[in-house]
Amino acid sequence: MQIIFTLCSNNYLAQATVLADSVRQFQPGWTFVLGLVDRKDPSIAYQDLGYEVVEIAQVESKMNALAQKYSIIELNTCVKPTFFQYLFEERQAARVIYLDPDTCLYAPFDEIDGLLDEQDFVLTPHVLTPLPLDGLSPDEPLFLNYGIYNLGFLALKKTAETRKFLKWWRERTYLKGYDNPARGLFTDQLWINLVPLYFNNVAILRHPGYNMAPWNLHERSLESTGNTLVSGEPLAFYHFSGVRPAVPKLHKDYTRYTLEQRSDLKELYSAYEKKVLGAHYLKYSAIPCYYVAVHKEYLASLPPAPQPRPSLPGRLKRFAKHLIKS
Repeated sequence: MQIIFTLCSNNYLAQATVLADSVRQFQPGWTFVLGLVDRKDPSIAYQDLGYEVVEIAQVESKMNALAQKYSIIELNTCVKPTFFQYLFEERQAARVIYLDPDTCLYAPFDEIDGLLDEQDFVLTPHVLTPLPLDGLSPDEPLFLNYGIYNLGFLALKKTAETRKFLKWWRERTYLKGYDNPARGLFTDQLWINLVPLYFNNVAILRHPGYNMAPWNLHERSLESTGNTLVSGEPLAFYHFSGVRPAVPKLHKDYTRYTLEQRSDLKELYSAYEKKVLGAHYLKYSAIPCYYVAVHKEYLASLPPAPQPRPSLPGRLKRFAKHLIKS
C-alpha cells in the first residue's frame, strides 16, 4: 500500500478536500488519508468527503496532554512522526508521503516514485538558488532560522533507516516541538536540517516543479498557459501557504512579490480559490478546534508568572520617592 496523508483540524477540511481530489487525479494508485487533529464535529458528514478521516486521538492516546503543552501549529507538527509510524506499522504502508493541506497536485509524482526506488527519504529545500540582499522577504536568514527543507512535504519508504529516523524525530517533536527560533527550535521542521547527516539514503529533490511556493518565486515562474515552469519542467505541486480566499495576497508576511507583479500565478491562484470555496471553506473555516480550547483552558489555569524583582537602581528610585512623599 502507498499512502499520501495530511494533518489538519476541521477548519482546514476545504483545503484538504481540494488536495485529496488532486491526489485522486494525479496519483490514483495512492490512498489518501487525513489525520484529524481535532474532534469530529457532528455537523460534518465525514463519510461523504470521499477519503478516510482518522481522529489523531485514535493514534495518540496523550493528545490532551500534548494540546495543553502546544499551540495548534505546534500540535499538528508534533504528531507528524507518530502518524507516519501508524501508517507504516498499523496500516502496513510501504511508502508514505506527507503533504500540507494547503498544497495541490498538478502532475504525477514520477520523480518521487523513481527516487524511492533507490532511496529511503525525499526532501525538498525551500530554495535552490541564492536570494538577493535587498531588504525584501523572504530572505536567506529566514531559512537559517526556520529550516533548509520545507516540511509541507516529506516522502519516506518503510525501511530500518526510516524506522530509526521516526523514533528520533518523534522524541524531539514531543519534547521540544516549540515554535521558538530564538532557541533553535521550530516545530518539526528545523530538526530535518540534521537528517542528511544522521541518516543514510536521503535524496534531496532539486526539481523546481516540486513544492513551488511563495518563498521560492525568485527562481520559479510559470508559462502563460498550462502548468509548466518557464524552465520547461512540469509543475508537480504548489504550496499555497498563507492563502485565504478573497484576500489577494501571495503570502501575508512576504514582500518580495505581489500577486499583481506575478501575472503568471493569477490563474493558478484564482482556480485554487474557487476550488477551496466550492469545498465549503466558509462552513469549515468557522468551526472552532477542540484542541485550541484545551490549550487555552490550560494556560488560563496556570498561576500568574512571578513579576521580576526591580533592579537595585529601580529600588533606590522607589525608596527616594517614598522619602520625598513622607
